[in-house]
Amino acid sequence: MSGNLSVILVEKDSEELQALSKVLQQELRLNEVHQASSADEAMQIINRLDKIDWLITEIELPGENGFDLIQKAQKASSMQNAAVVVITESTDRTSIMTAAALGAADFISKPFSMGSLIIKLRKLLSIQYKRGSERIAVLAEQNATITFEKDISYTGNLLDISDGGCQLGVSQFDQGGCVFDQIDILIAAPDGDIKLSGEIVRQERHPHADKQEKLMSVAIQFAETDADTLKKLQSFIQQIEL
Repeated sequence: MSGNLSVILVEKDSEELQALSKVLQQELRLNEVHQASSADEAMQIINRLDKIDWLITEIELPGENGFDLIQKAQKASSMQNAAVVVITESTDRTSIMTAAALGAADFISKPFSMGSLIIKLRKLLSIQYKRGSERIAVLAEQNATITFEKDISYTGNLLDISDGGCQLGVSQFDQGGCVFDQIDILIAAPDGDIKLSGEIVRQERHPHADKQEKLMSVAIQFAETDADTLKKLQSFIQQIEL
């Protein structure tokens, strides 16, 4: 399936651009990799294509930077369902939050090994395929607690769930909590607690919150788990469907 993906790769260094393109084609078997060395060049490709699956862009580009490119690209019809991956030399939290606010699916800091890049992109590929199966809406009140490092925890209500991830309605984080953070999640299921780990992939204002409420919706991608836990999770989802 990966061979059918249309990818735009934006990197100012020509040698790195060629090396990254080679990795995408050989390791992930991607046949359609379009190369660009600037935001302007990338936008020309975006406007020419009918459908784009991934936009992988460096932030530090000549002229307009990667964040400018993402904002422009997201207005194109070809980018409607595209995943954005950010590559940058900066590791400050402001850059991470900016990438998250723009909907980036992952944030990769330079320098990085090609092996770690492959792992991250394969994970993204897996996430996209898992999203092909619809999550089940959780209509009854069902609590879940997410815990960040340093034991910072928040409890909220499950909005929807699948065996690949869930969405949680929770109070706005007052400390800790950022897209791409690793978390533990405890679902208080009727037949016993389900303990999982995962990563926050999106956070936004809760769709049913009024102006005074500080509620948000947090999307979580589950990490791989053992067979027994997966069986408990699937059993829980089946109960919700009944």
